[in-house]
Amino acid sequence: MRMIKTHTTKLAVAVAALAALTATTAGSANMFGDRLHIYTYYSDASKTQVVGWAQEFCYGDMALLGQATGTATAYYDAEVVGRCPYGYY
Repeated sequence: MRMIKTHTTKLAVAVAALAALTATTAGSANMFGDRLHIYTYYSDASKTQVVGWAQEFCYGDMALLGQATGTATAYYDAEVVGRCPYGYY
C-alpha cells in the first residue's frame, strides 16, 4: 500500500512539473505583443445606433488607441483584428 502511494505521489509531482514546463514554454513562444482592436461606439446600452469608431495601432509591441472618429462613448464593442509584433519599431 505504501509503495503505491509513493508512486502515485511521484507521478502527481511529475505531471505537475510537466504542466508547469509546458505553460512556461508556450508563454515564451509567443512572438507577438498586444492585441489590436477596432472599437465601435454606440449611443446607449442597447447598441443599436453606431455613433463612432476607433482603431488601435502598433507602437513597438504595444497597442495604442488612435483618435476616435465620431463620438466615443462608454457603450462599445471591441473586435480583435491583429497583434503587434515584438521588435517592430
